[in-house]
Amino acid sequence: MLHFNTVEKEKNMLLHYLKFSLWYLKKKNMSGIVEIKKINNFNLMMRNKILENLEYSSNIFIYITVYHKNRKYSISLSNVTKYTIQQSIDRAFLIIKHIEKDNDNDLPNKNLLFQGNEILNLFFPWNFNIKKVKNLVLDVENSALNYNKFLIQSEGSLFNSSIIIKILGNSYDWFKSQLFTENYLSSCMIASNTKNMERHCEDFLSRDFKDLQNPTLLGLKSAHNSILKLGSQRIKTQITPIIFSCEVSYNLFSYLAKALSGYAVYKKNTFLYSLLNTQIFPNWLEILEDPFYLKGLFSTLFDQEGVKTERRKIVKKGKIKTWLLDTYYGKKIFKNSTGHSGGIHNWFVNSRIPRLSFENLLKKMFQGILITEVMGEGVNMMTGNYSQGASGFWIEKGCIKYPIHGITISGNLLNLWKNIINLSNDSKKYQKISCASILLSKIQVSGI
Repeated sequence: MLHFNTVEKEKNMLLHYLKFSLWYLKKKNMSGIVEIKKINNFNLMMRNKILENLEYSSNIFIYITVYHKNRKYSISLSNVTKYTIQQSIDRAFLIIKHIEKDNDNDLPNKNLLFQGNEILNLFFPWNFNIKKVKNLVLDVENSALNYNKFLIQSEGSLFNSSIIIKILGNSYDWFKSQLFTENYLSSCMIASNTKNMERHCEDFLSRDFKDLQNPTLLGLKSAHNSILKLGSQRIKTQITPIIFSCEVSYNLFSYLAKALSGYAVYKKNTFLYSLLNTQIFPNWLEILEDPFYLKGLFSTLFDQEGVKTERRKIVKKGKIKTWLLDTYYGKKIFKNSTGHSGGIHNWFVNSRIPRLSFENLLKKMFQGILITEVMGEGVNMMTGNYSQGASGFWIEKGCIKYPIHGITISGNLLNLWKNIINLSNDSKKYQKISCASILLSKIQVSGI
């Protein structure tokens, strides 16, 4: 998309804006954290083999967190010039005097900032032309639309490629830069029979274009899975074993991340408040956070405050080992930041017992439900009570019998986590939480 020399020039331009912002904050007797991003984005979409959208965009965003006498104010700009930066900081200077003081509003501990010279290789630029990308997306469309007579149309196949330049700095005269690339390929297909229509979407995201899934295979998956959903049925209310497929299993652990956040802990708005170092998962289940994972989509050497990240066990032998803290909420509970301003960094749900193939996981369940889609946000973070709409497949004798829809799965997360029996070996590495398909011994299912 961009020549490396051009990227370097743009990085230097952003660094110039960052240094100006910090200088002007100092001039106004304020301190702060400044983040500047430039996103160069290329987008191509086809629908039913016809080019529908071709777009290139380049945007700069600046985010400034201002501190003054234990007061805090935030600025965001998309029109970035020295004049708009200066104008916004002047406005912040007038406003911040009227904000209530909080002794914990301050820059992060200087000793916790990332001070190394290491570089994570998350930048994989590649040369391409529009014809090449068009043929790539056309391969997705052709493989899907030619798959079967029940496949009636495409809802769109998309390729997106981005180069992201990020500069972060603060009033300690600390600043660092990072370069990222992201490549995305997706396919969404619609199948129909005499009774109903179904759609299914497949996608893949990678730092390196070379790691993208084969476009033909992606299209075939999208077509195959949309056809599998045809003839969907309702089932009776029951308690049954369940498998969360790898496409949705990460949801069970995304609620863990929310429950461990500094905000939730400080506000006591989490059902895990008194359960640090308590076993809440089977003792063979562990969760590793690896911010330095090669080509990781959520890899970083430092968080959004500049605090260094580290590889750590979030869950060890089934026990929670840490809260997830930024500077502010860390201070609120008298602890240091854990480098989680802005969220988590590459979680891997691991097993200390042998994993099963997906086919053997189905056989182990023998009869029950395979969940492939969930809908809605249905978790009470105070109690851990969980409820979500879902669809998937009814399994008998370890094989898919027929698709199902219109069910609600519910329970308490603590019980669901304890009911995990085994993991498959089909983890998706490009999600923030990498988790394989999961077999649970039982769950409440509401149907007809």
